[in-house]
Amino acid sequence: MLEAITALWTGNGDVTYAGRHIAFEQVAAIHPQQTPHPPIWVGGNSESALRRAVRYGTAWHSINQSIGMLRDRWLPALRAEAERAGKPTPTFAPRIRLHITAEANFDAARVPGSGSLAQVHDDLGGLEALGAEYVVLNWYTGDLDATREHERGFAMLATVAYRVVELVRVRVR
Repeated sequence: MLEAITALWTGNGDVTYAGRHIAFEQVAAIHPQQTPHPPIWVGGNSESALRRAVRYGTAWHSINQSIGMLRDRWLPALRAEAERAGKPTPTFAPRIRLHITAEANFDAARVPGSGSLAQVHDDLGGLEALGAEYVVLNWYTGDLDATREHERGFAMLATVAYRVVELVRVRVR
């Protein structure tokens, strides 16, 4: 699918494509303004996701992985895959589940983005130290009914944003 989309975005005139799962003939496509095309973020925590990220993507979008797993397993595997393919390593752009709590979370299974504001701030610093250029903050908890109520999520985003602005001001002084 990613190969087909890229063919549509970059083809001249009517595009014909025949792949393993999709085929079309002489399809007219609207070309994006970004050259050669918009960034493609490939998500997933698997070897095949890493291969797709290297082959088609401009970023690897890991999902809710611990900093230790990212540092010790996934990022080395991503770099190795890029080296095997003779391609640049995609940008690291993780997604974390934002869940700020009043008290620190010392659970061994805690993932970045969950816990006290100080822990979340440290998590963001840890991801930055691993080379993250972007971090997507997601407050979806798996409860579909909760997705109708965005106030808590917006409040958490505002809290994180305010904290980041405070820290930038301190660095500038």
